[in-house]
Amino acid sequence: MNIRRFELIILLLFVIVSVKAQEKSSFIDPRDGKEYKTIQIGKQIWMGENLSYNISGSYTYNDKEVLEEVYGRLYEWQPAVESCPKGWHLPDLEEWNTMINMMSGLIVSGSAQEIKNDENKTSLVHCTEFNSIPSGSRDPLGNYINLEEFAYYWTSTEGDSMTAVRKIISGGGLSIGGGYGNKTSAYSVRCVKD
Repeated sequence: MNIRRFELIILLLFVIVSVKAQEKSSFIDPRDGKEYKTIQIGKQIWMGENLSYNISGSYTYNDKEVLEEVYGRLYEWQPAVESCPKGWHLPDLEEWNTMINMMSGLIVSGSAQEIKNDENKTSLVHCTEFNSIPSGSRDPLGNYINLEEFAYYWTSTEGDSMTAVRKIISGGGLSIGGGYGNKTSAYSVRCVKD
């Protein structure tokens, strides 16, 4: 498979709508009463929106509480690991990859439907019920960056004592990446059911 074709498959990854592969539901967090949309992707059940449970080491973008409703909260890594409600957890890199592979399988099988953005480019932002929102991040110095440009998500997979693996989705939804983030940076959290 050439690199361009592989990139196109990755780009289409979150751009599917498939009733057969996804079952929508919701979950109420008993700690604060907040209701979260959930989505079943294969055998996994994911939160379909960013977590917004207020815990020490979590922040709203630019410290503006009004933004929490849309973007959720941003979490440093250790609070992210501890923030999911009972019965849920911060997914590791393998769980992210399982979900990505499941979504890729739908694309390859032809059960996927592309969603185009305003420039008629395939978009990952509001695809499926996973609904990735470009919520930006908070760097270790407390600077907020990349709102409406990128969605950064923590995984529970550590790199070393200072870093952990993150997933990144562009705001235009045209790319998915990853890498390591400083554990004192703050990123969004999506929980997966145990």
